[in-house]
Amino acid sequence: MKLMFIVCFILTKGLSAESPLLPHDIRERYTMAPFDKNVCLETLDILSNIPDNNLALAYLGAFQIIRAKHFFNPFKKLKTFSEGKNNLEEAVRRAPDIVEIRFIRMSVQQEIPGILQYKSDIAADKEFILSYFHRISDPELRHFIISYMENAALLTREEKNTMVP
Repeated sequence: MKLMFIVCFILTKGLSAESPLLPHDIRERYTMAPFDKNVCLETLDILSNIPDNNLALAYLGAFQIIRAKHFFNPFKKLKTFSEGKNNLEEAVRRAPDIVEIRFIRMSVQQEIPGILQYKSDIAADKEFILSYFHRISDPELRHFIISYMENAALLTREEKNTMVP
């Protein structure tokens, strides 16, 4: 039922390329996908069918990278990781000023193993997020970002104080 709601929302409302927002359910699924293969696959199906949307492309890349975690075959893992990385980087290239896209890349890079050598943008993305956090009008997105950054130990007390009104 929840999946049907997401699909209906996306099909009826669409996703604006100018808006940094996706439905709450996509963000919730982003936190669940590393632990639930079915959530990851269902969300990939949804995101794969959203054309020409930079934020959806960023989430697609992130979910592809998460999907790689669920494979046992190392060749499939690496291929899927590479596809996801390419999609995520393309989204950042197309829309470098969208805070949520930079957050997605930062969180992916923070969580993946260092052996994949995809951690070079964490500091720059964090700085960007801190600098433009005030642009986010959605309180849910603000909370999502702060919660992640706190749990990942990416925020100093001073940085957190600048983010919380």
